[in-house]
Amino acid sequence: MNPVGGRTEAAAATRIQRDVHEDLEQNQMSHRITRLMMPLMIRVGQARDGYIPPKCTIYDVCQANRLLMKEVGPDGRYLGSMLAAAIRKMLGEVEPKGSSIPNDVAQASHYGRSNLDCDKFYTECPNLPPANVPQFLSILKSPIGKAYTSKYSTT
Repeated sequence: MNPVGGRTEAAAATRIQRDVHEDLEQNQMSHRITRLMMPLMIRVGQARDGYIPPKCTIYDVCQANRLLMKEVGPDGRYLGSMLAAAIRKMLGEVEPKGSSIPNDVAQASHYGRSNLDCDKFYTECPNLPPANVPQFLSILKSPIGKAYTSKYSTT
């Protein structure tokens, strides 16, 4: 084999394969995290826009943190904690002072990262459809009432 800059061609090819494989794994992880978080962020957007009560995001926060731990592993704990902090801030901006929502989000995040059963703790909004992108886009095409008067609201 011919040396290439002090390495053999085989060693250089192995390094390139390893780099490509690592990039692919990292890209796949990014896609998995996006697929896990998109429904939650849609639900938070719906709550901020008044389509659903903010309390209806709590189950999704718990479930997203639970899935992050399962899918991402130990790094999911950090991601879930950062996500919960952002959601607390976003929902805290539209909730009245003294609302329990910021604390409820923190608790739901902790429960999810502790792998507790979210269905057991958060049963307040059982009639909401899954928060997926197509449903969210259909809501945008057909505006519904604001201030918790949507057809999905349980209040």
